[in-house]
Amino acid sequence: EQGLVLEDCTASVFLDEMRPHRMGGLIDGWAARSWTRDLLVEQFGRLEFRARPCETLNQYGYAGPSERYVSLEEYLSADFDGRSVVFENDFESNRHELLE
Repeated sequence: EQGLVLEDCTASVFLDEMRPHRMGGLIDGWAARSWTRDLLVEQFGRLEFRARPCETLNQYGYAGPSERYVSLEEYLSADFDGRSVVFENDFESNRHELLE
């Protein structure tokens, strides 16, 4: 069995797209790593995302159709009433603000 070498990705590097990679360092300098839930909600709680129903972890990869949009603050609250996931394709509309 051949193990994958950990690639240092702290700087731009060329990676062969035809083989798998273990990548390290991608988020080492990302400020959000140290955020608390409260800080995340303070910064981005008003942004809305599509929540899709998902009863079990096995359904995560194929969640049902979107039932509603929820703010990030609502989704992260203890009172959120649904078993749902926010899918990454919904981040496109908010991507610029999230990456500033």
